[in-house]
Amino acid sequence: MNTPRIITGLALAIICSLALASQTHAQVKAATVDVNKLLVEYHVAKKEISALKAERDAYIKEREERQKSLKEVEDKLRGIFAKLRDKAMPKAERDNLNEKREDLVSQHNALTKDLRESDLGEINQTKKKLAETSKRLLGEIQQIIHQYAKDNGYQWIIDTSGTSNTQISPLIYARDAKDVTEELLAILNKDAPKPKDTPPAE
Repeated sequence: MNTPRIITGLALAIICSLALASQTHAQVKAATVDVNKLLVEYHVAKKEISALKAERDAYIKEREERQKSLKEVEDKLRGIFAKLRDKAMPKAERDNLNEKREDLVSQHNALTKDLRESDLGEINQTKKKLAETSKRLLGEIQQIIHQYAKDNGYQWIIDTSGTSNTQISPLIYARDAKDVTEELLAILNKDAPKPKDTPPAE
């Protein structure tokens, strides 16, 4: 058995594999992107979030009217309780006030229940809309990122906006990785409507 020849062959194999690995590493083109920034500054996302805020504001206005009705009932109840403290009040008048009190308590309970259920429904609906909107917008952003990677020869584009359970980005170090967030943001917002010029002051 020719041991020196075997060792030499192994050494050459190792050198070749290291050279190949080094060459492969040199060919890898990687970049980073802040997907959260893309989502926040994407003009379509801004428009849809603005629409959701408008819906929320409309609900808040409606809710204020319900709270106003609830407060009116509470004020009437306080007035009745104040009158019922009068021990010299005739029985007929006291019975009449107690009937009104019971009716107002029923109204108060119904209004409170309606407001609570309405709030819960609004919260659930808003969460659902936000989840659906975010999913769709992230899908659009992901397609843009994929196309950008193909067009620019990137093997990896890594999102740096997420955090691990240590609240640190999963990407701690990437040698020669370029941040392409602004370039992708420019692509996403290329069709954004131009801001209207402010009219000159008279």
